[in-house]
Amino acid sequence: MNDDSKENQSGIGDVFKGLGRLVNTIIDMAENGINEKKGSGEFSGTGSNDGMHGKYGFSMKLGLGEKDIGHIVKNLQVTEPQTDIFKEDGHTAVVVELPGVRQEDFEYNIQGDHLHIIGRDDMRTYKKIIDLSGLNIDPNGITVIENNGIYKLDIKHSEP
Repeated sequence: MNDDSKENQSGIGDVFKGLGRLVNTIIDMAENGINEKKGSGEFSGTGSNDGMHGKYGFSMKLGLGEKDIGHIVKNLQVTEPQTDIFKEDGHTAVVVELPGVRQEDFEYNIQGDHLHIIGRDDMRTYKKIIDLSGLNIDPNGITVIENNGIYKLDIKHSEP
């Protein structure tokens, strides 16, 4: 193999160099709050007889939908928590596992025949809607007990 053909071949080292430049570009974009980068250019072959010419363009966008990777973003992931429901005479117990959710980041409300539960930690939002149709719920008869990220809601109701 002559020196000309070696010069025109790309090796695995070139692939790693390209990946390294890509990673460095992404890091630079994230550190500087840049969401999108575009570029274009032309290339031609290095050999005198290969006749290779072309144009290229690229667009690179960081983030998840409307979320921006270059800034601190909370609650990227919405998760349905593990939930157990125990219906007894006069009340229903709802036990919800919300690891990492502090009491000040936990909320619930009754909308019509549904119990809406929302909890947030630094990386996700937990959401759960529970159908309580057929029960006459006492909105003032709901108590919440939290123990190490496990929330127990005791909901007083009467049968219709």
